[in-house]
Amino acid sequence: MKNIIKSSQAARFKSISRIVYNMQNTNYRTIYIPLGSSEEVIMKSWDISEMSNNDYFQLKVSGEIINFRSSRHHFPIANFHQSDRESVFESIHNYFLDFFGYTVKYQWIANNYMLYFPQLPSLSLILKFWKAGGDKRYIKKLEHSISSSPIMEHIELTFWESTATLNAESKFYQAESIRIFQDNPTVPVNLGCFQGKRAFFTCNQGRISDLSEFVNRWKSGEAFQNLEHLEIVINHPDYPLNGVLDAIGVKYIDATKIPPTHTLPKVNIDRIVFDMKNTEHPMISIVFGSSVYFIIISSTISEKLKNDYFQLNVSGKLINFEYVSWHCPALAFDPCDRESVFTSIYNYLLDFFGDTIEYEWITTDHRFFVPRVRNLSLILEFWTTGTDEEIMERFENIISLSPIMKHVKTSNWRPAGTINPESKYYQAESISICQNNLTIPINLGRFQGRQAFLRCRTCRISDLSEFLKRWKSGEGFQRLEYAKIIINHPDVPLNGILNEIGVNYIDATKTPPTHTLPKVYFEYDCQPNTDPIISQTYVVRETDNRVASISIQGKALSFGVWNETEEEFLAMVD
Repeated sequence: MKNIIKSSQAARFKSISRIVYNMQNTNYRTIYIPLGSSEEVIMKSWDISEMSNNDYFQLKVSGEIINFRSSRHHFPIANFHQSDRESVFESIHNYFLDFFGYTVKYQWIANNYMLYFPQLPSLSLILKFWKAGGDKRYIKKLEHSISSSPIMEHIELTFWESTATLNAESKFYQAESIRIFQDNPTVPVNLGCFQGKRAFFTCNQGRISDLSEFVNRWKSGEAFQNLEHLEIVINHPDYPLNGVLDAIGVKYIDATKIPPTHTLPKVNIDRIVFDMKNTEHPMISIVFGSSVYFIIISSTISEKLKNDYFQLNVSGKLINFEYVSWHCPALAFDPCDRESVFTSIYNYLLDFFGDTIEYEWITTDHRFFVPRVRNLSLILEFWTTGTDEEIMERFENIISLSPIMKHVKTSNWRPAGTINPESKYYQAESISICQNNLTIPINLGRFQGRQAFLRCRTCRISDLSEFLKRWKSGEGFQRLEYAKIIINHPDVPLNGILNEIGVNYIDATKTPPTHTLPKVYFEYDCQPNTDPIISQTYVVRETDNRVASISIQGKALSFGVWNETEEEFLAMVD
């Protein structure tokens, strides 16, 4: 069976490079496969509840009987007593090793609030430690956890201003990679003891002698044999970093020649996000997997602090920056320079990271500005204020000026008019709408994109039927992959739609396949995939024999389009 699954899903298996056990959440733990910008959740786990023992079903996993519960999502939930934790995760991990093999990387993410990691083969640890408790207790806790850890792939320590120092022989220093935010380069983590490959330090201050000693030890061959990359940021305006060069005796390449570029393989960056929703501090972040790293925050220039700014040349433009308590720089700009500033930053990031990753610009109608640059997709959240006429005019103007629209979201909008049928809005890849009904102000029947999420107070059955019939006939919605429509009204008989449009039924004794897709856009910490559709009912498109599953659950109608023809679809039915 394992070989059959692998051969039939060969392309998907090739895309799996790692499996992540995310143990950071104290309420539930998640095991998932990172796939591009999304996560394919395999299972979650909870502590067992005596009140709901009857809800469990049992499966044998690598010789261990484990309790599971089904959920409304497409993944199971493992349930166990804390005393069985080690044996449960050992069995699950052994099952994955047997199924996926040893070429896949297995990562265990833990923090000091959920500090547990099993001793299992081929498992590497990512430890995120945040300050908790006094210095002595904190140092002791860290030392103890590190001493019993497996292979340490990466350790992060944030906002630690301890006066004590880690033991020079600590296993901490054997980590492949470390990212540290602390007061200086030697306390509590002493950079001079590091034995790994890559180190990223952000400090509030430092001594030139500490940095020069570090470089001189590498230069002499005395230490840091494994070191590949080091980055140290000193958040202090009076720290003379250039003095280090004289202290270590550097050599210089002829100024007329171009030196080679040093770079190393990095984590797979899924996308760079320009989040312009916060009017005080717009932020630029890098997203990979379930992690978000802020690289720049910004604010308008303050007259009181002008002397605190320093300038950097970014893609040909001098931009003001200032020191902040964060681990990333803050850019400061006059509102009149906003377009040129963000265009320069965008061009710099595009040149540095290339055009193979996605660049997202998130904005609202209250702070609408999008630079005219290539490869930028727009996420527009429209919050309505003013009269109907003002809202409609502003909405149309914003949409007409926008670049590629990846996702548009509107909330609580109930004007009496309908937007222009030719509006660029309907070209958005994905829409999320909350309005009075299916046609006003945004008419679902005009949508040309891939995924639509609508929540309405009421609707006419005829509007829903027309929507589904147009897809079925091939007249409209050629690109549609998924639609979910929720009607917040108790008296709309959704089940009547099935008879009206003429659906097909799968034998009730058989199990239909599950339809789910990566969302075109999802907010951080939200489910990256569409809700699964497992339904006995489906329709067939007349023009190409493609199938779409239809599910009605309570007030929600879900519609998922398959790539398969009806014959291929029915072959997947168990």
